[in-house]
Amino acid sequence: ALLWDSERHSIVSNESIHILRGLDAVQAGHGLDWTLSPDNLADEIDALADRIQRELSNAVYRAGKARRQDVYDEAVEEVFATLDMLDAWLAETRYLHGAALTETDLRLWPTLARFDAVYHGHFKCTRRRLADHAHLWAYARDVLSLPGVAATFDESAIRAAYYGEDRDLNPFGIVATAPELDWLASHERERLGSLSVTMR
Repeated sequence: ALLWDSERHSIVSNESIHILRGLDAVQAGHGLDWTLSPDNLADEIDALADRIQRELSNAVYRAGKARRQDVYDEAVEEVFATLDMLDAWLAETRYLHGAALTETDLRLWPTLARFDAVYHGHFKCTRRRLADHAHLWAYARDVLSLPGVAATFDESAIRAAYYGEDRDLNPFGIVATAPELDWLASHERERLGSLSVTMR
């Protein structure tokens, strides 16, 4: 993610959490009465998001870029312990913090969107696919079905960027065959509650 100042022709931020929280704060000043970061969930959001970032989103890179077996093994253990934890968590609740969509859901989704396409094969996180985690896989499809999310997802571009441009791991730029996944299959997560956002 990148936030660009079109008047000054400069980067404001390339840190996705700062951009997300900044946009959430700006919308509050323009009369929108919902938030992805409710005050009553601030500590829970930060704690879970930090764990996901450290033990999943960063851990897939530590696994994929590892130059020693022990570093790879440790990173892969973190990845799959976190996926298993999230899968169990999402068996009971529609979104990560209950019935309401929060920033944590939107921060997790890009990692899930890339998992089977890239992290599973290219980064050697091959123990299980995202699609092998029933609740997490349905959740990923649920988030994809939200207005505007699908427009941000181009699996072929993701695969081309990782496989085609990462010449350290893939010196010939061969793009592996995509897994056969139906991202548009019914997720049936409405049974856990309807979509909502937290009002300010």
